[in-house]
Amino acid sequence: MGLLAKRLAREPGDRLVQVAVHPYLDELTGAPSTVYMHRVSLDEDDDPVTFASALTAFVDGVAATMSIVSPEWYASSCVLLQIVEEDDAEALVPALGGPDPRFHAPSESVRRACRLLTQADRTPVHMTSWTFSDRFLRHKFGKARSIVEAWPASDLMLALLGELATGQSRKALAAVADDLGSLLGDPPDGRRAYLHSVLRGWSSTYDGPEVPA
Repeated sequence: MGLLAKRLAREPGDRLVQVAVHPYLDELTGAPSTVYMHRVSLDEDDDPVTFASALTAFVDGVAATMSIVSPEWYASSCVLLQIVEEDDAEALVPALGGPDPRFHAPSESVRRACRLLTQADRTPVHMTSWTFSDRFLRHKFGKARSIVEAWPASDLMLALLGELATGQSRKALAAVADDLGSLLGDPPDGRRAYLHSVLRGWSSTYDGPEVPA
């Protein structure tokens, strides 16, 4: 089971509804970064894809989103992957109010957005967050750690998304991406093009979530 799948505690019947990579990914500079993953559990009537899209409009730094449906329990959730570079941390997630800006944890920005999107009389949305430093993510590539030593957090995240969607090992994905980048003479663009192609290939063959009878 992949790193993200373990953290999300996906059950065998859970299905990904959508994996979307957002334009913010291209704005990253490659500075030391932290990846924050937030899973928001939704009510039966909520559309996870629509909810993820709406949250992205209110939360800065979202590089990718995905949605999960658990058919057996008619439950759904949306997942945000937020990347905060060290140099931009305070500017990216400013505090609300007060004379001086203060840094607030990225999870708080998601909670505020959830409050904006949900009705005041509704039970608060349940959310779980995880924090992954780029150093931690590189360590999780095991024997392929030397391959990803210079990869920015954005590319590490793409490899983990590819692992989650396709079931291929992140180590194998990293090795192929590295070989292709070297073959093309442009390691950063080559590996990213390959990882994007993995996700596009998954989306073109994916049948969608199981529909309860």
